[in-house]
Amino acid sequence: MLKIALICSHNGEDFIAQQVESIAKQSLPVDFIIVHDYSSTDSTREKIKGLSEKYLNLSYVFFDFAKSACHSFLNSIAVVREAQAGSEYVLYLCDQDDVWAYNKNERVFAEIRKGAEFVFHDVIISDSDLNPIKTSFYHKFWDVRRDFVLPSLFLSNCVIGHTIALSSVFLSQLDLDFDERIPMHDWYISLSVLNRSVSYSFIPEQLSSYRQHSSNVLGASQANPLAKIKKSYRHGKALLLYQEFLLSKGFPTTTNLLRLFRNSLSLRPFSKLGFIVLTLTFSSFFKATRQIK
Repeated sequence: MLKIALICSHNGEDFIAQQVESIAKQSLPVDFIIVHDYSSTDSTREKIKGLSEKYLNLSYVFFDFAKSACHSFLNSIAVVREAQAGSEYVLYLCDQDDVWAYNKNERVFAEIRKGAEFVFHDVIISDSDLNPIKTSFYHKFWDVRRDFVLPSLFLSNCVIGHTIALSSVFLSQLDLDFDERIPMHDWYISLSVLNRSVSYSFIPEQLSSYRQHSSNVLGASQANPLAKIKKSYRHGKALLLYQEFLLSKGFPTTTNLLRLFRNSLSLRPFSKLGFIVLTLTFSSFFKATRQIK
């Protein structure tokens, strides 16, 4: 079974080399590292070319568009799936700025070999220099046993995209057509796992560092009340549009606000419940003013 790491990049000159090196130096080697760059205007592409000379299993494709991270990943996954048609493989999704632990591939691949078709894991949350900020993502606010279930996952996503590994069997069944109503690829793929009753495994080990920097700051909205309100306002329209999209694809969700409110009552901790209730309140406003159906 091939082991393929897929990196989507966009203006990642400061971090991409460290990410590639962490993948290239695994205790269990990956077979291929594929980098898809989307319209970088810094030195990312030059660095990718240099890395391909150093690591002969690294290939790259440069795309001249960058609609969104969601679009980039769904497009890249589809490209790899088509290129690997007929092969048995596991595909690791990678951001440009995170760093793998030395044994990540070994630990994740072991779960795939046991029969899991979708694997994700915990992370260390770090600053831009990889100094730890939090030793675990799944602490209080997020809990896999509590949050990786329906209907909770329709309202909030507990899966970090760069921790995802997918089997070729699962990928062959996945609808990868992009729709602007999909907020993020990791949320959509995770919901597809539960909707299709796909075999999955969560590894409660920190197998990568989730780097936070000026354009990627986790938890800022959790600490700042005003930022939280602004995020709820933006999320209000997006959440209902997402439910609309999921319904069109046969997912057992709803756009009925009363039902969504009821579904949200099981969310914990109460800070998350409060955020979603505020979000749905804004959803009600958008619906009442006919900004959405």
